[in-house]
Amino acid sequence: MYRIALLIGCHAPAPRSLSSRDDAPTPVAIARRDSMSSVRVSLISSPSRLRYRPELFGAERGSLTLQVTNDGRTAASLDDLDIGFSARREGVAFPCRPATAPDGEHGTLQPGRSAKVHRDISCSLSLPGRYDVDVFAALRDGALTKGAQIARMSIAVETASDAPAAIPSMPGVYAVIHGARKVGALSDDAWKRGVYRVALAVTNGSSEVVRLPTARLSFLTLRRGSPLGCAGESDTITFDRDILPGQTQVTRVTLACAPSEEGNYTVLGHLTLEGATTGTDVGGFSLEVENDSTFIPSAPPFSDRPGSICW
Repeated sequence: MYRIALLIGCHAPAPRSLSSRDDAPTPVAIARRDSMSSVRVSLISSPSRLRYRPELFGAERGSLTLQVTNDGRTAASLDDLDIGFSARREGVAFPCRPATAPDGEHGTLQPGRSAKVHRDISCSLSLPGRYDVDVFAALRDGALTKGAQIARMSIAVETASDAPAAIPSMPGVYAVIHGARKVGALSDDAWKRGVYRVALAVTNGSSEVVRLPTARLSFLTLRRGSPLGCAGESDTITFDRDILPGQTQVTRVTLACAPSEEGNYTVLGHLTLEGATTGTDVGGFSLEVENDSTFIPSAPPFSDRPGSICW
């Protein structure tokens, strides 16, 4: 009997484009080294496009469908099949990690029988662009292995106006801000103490290890319906880790010039690195301040991303 393991990822809406594979590759046979057990695995459908979501600091979660056929002489457990991924954008590897099967997708395959299985694409596609994503499968026999390549998918991560901004002084490096969209009314002291913080994500899309200099993040907070805005600058931000190619570092920053009362606001960010003559606009987000001092924003979804350095 054999077993399957899958990739884990953040929950997200279904992808916009899920297409059947008219050009589906020939099923690939994989076998365990310690027995005669073998299965054939083929890709049936996968997304060709995913939407970039700033609150995730990456693409919405996509999934694929595989067909598994038991070619062995004994029953095969779907819990013994390991499915893995690797992802590259412009030649740079982006992190992927193992995932688990959806609830209810456990069971066994009798010899000669087939079943469809579904897997999340558990890779951190953290920048817009086109990715080559390889799919691997292996039968577990004591340890996780990379396995045989089943297929290669081409996935375009698309965005409108909310994409991470390129930092001109650091080719291939991008930054964007985001924050919880609702918060209860806070005192001036609570805002200053950082009860509510903005997340600054810096992604290294280059092929080189990056260490950022210190920086400052300027904010412009605009209240809907008011012609006046409030500007403020954060304390010095220190990036204390190298950022490997394909990885994202997330830093929490106190919101300078925080909203003074309930209402609907837009928060815009401008990042300036030490030694740079100009800064970079790094996006913004909507913020609703409610008349409820007991409401505190929960941990945002982007605190759980493969390859991210999270708070």
